[in-house]
Amino acid sequence: MAMNRYRPNEHLIGVKGSRAKLTTPALILDLDALEHNISRMAELCALHGVALRPHAKTHKSVRIARMQLAAGAVGICAATVREARVMAAADVSNIHLSSPLVGEVVIGELIALIKEGAKLSVVTDSITGLAALERYFTAAGQAVTVLVDADLQAMYRTGVSSPEAALDLASRIAQSQTLQFGGVQYYSGIVQHIPTAEERSEVYGQQLEKLKALVTLLTNNGLPPPVVTGGGSGTFAIDGQSGVITENQAGSYVVMDVEYGAINVLVDDPKPFHPALFVQTTVISNNARGMVTIDAGSKSIALDGPKPRIASGAPLECVFQILGDEHAGLIFPGVVDPAVLEAGPPPADSETAVYKLFYEIFGGFKGEPGQLEIGTKVELTASHCDPTVNLYNTYHCVRSDTLVDIWPIDARGNL
Repeated sequence: MAMNRYRPNEHLIGVKGSRAKLTTPALILDLDALEHNISRMAELCALHGVALRPHAKTHKSVRIARMQLAAGAVGICAATVREARVMAAADVSNIHLSSPLVGEVVIGELIALIKEGAKLSVVTDSITGLAALERYFTAAGQAVTVLVDADLQAMYRTGVSSPEAALDLASRIAQSQTLQFGGVQYYSGIVQHIPTAEERSEVYGQQLEKLKALVTLLTNNGLPPPVVTGGGSGTFAIDGQSGVITENQAGSYVVMDVEYGAINVLVDDPKPFHPALFVQTTVISNNARGMVTIDAGSKSIALDGPKPRIASGAPLECVFQILGDEHAGLIFPGVVDPAVLEAGPPPADSETAVYKLFYEIFGGFKGEPGQLEIGTKVELTASHCDPTVNLYNTYHCVRSDTLVDIWPIDARGNL
């Protein structure tokens, strides 16, 4: 059978055992786990009294967004206008852009989407940004719903840092002939990965008191926020119980990753979501003592979170070590203290420092060469799901040991 060089695994669809025969690196999506996660989050949000507006920046997939909406989500979030355009073109409705939009081209794309019938809302966190939105939308004769982005926990990413600044922005939006005040956005990324549900609730609860004070200030000034949106996969239950956040923007729950897999999400149900995203790799060299080399480096695995973990194909205790653009090492148990590798070379050092570290580790090691045969397939649990997804063009969808479909990652890339 002729092989499609752009989709080299297409001929394996439906072949029993085909999961172990993929040309790699390949991004694996376990559909059973995906469906469980979508259904379970819908149940949990309903149970805890918060609407779900999942973040499409995690999966960047029209099909998955449709599955989330079918399960009861009130809409989706997008991080970029490109994501919004792809979703809107596929009739995925009610899209909230969660990052401030700046620049004539970006805002022009937003206006075009609204003219085409898309239902959108946006955020702002500055007078400058608000003025630009009003200027361009007024010139286009279009209206848009605008939420105030608040950063009351000092995350220092986006968002106004004081209730007074939020009130000022909300008042200006309400006075506009073009912009409509839609409410408040509040996201605390610094609490999402606190390991225990109890500690997360305590820390986040203190932050939510500031949010409640902001909502009270707005309400007392005649600007009750119609929507208070935010939160994430680590806080949806707390968000619902808070009485202030009306919809949750969880994203990672849908596929999970190493970082979210390390936390206890709920007190009574610590692990409600299942890992659904894996990077399948192949052992391509086993000459080095105590380790093997796989064909997935920094171009295949996001490195801004913890290291990926072994899911199958190698001892679970193996330690992943990046070796370059296309290569990584799997270091076997007992070769070296994992803490040494976890620390690695100083961040400011170049790739050369990685090899220096390896020379120091393996230079005097007297173990046996590679314990895995060349061609062995090893699957890794994704370290950070969102940027890992963005490195691929397709999902290889599996059920158990069989490749059942290949889905495009529709919205990857930039504007």
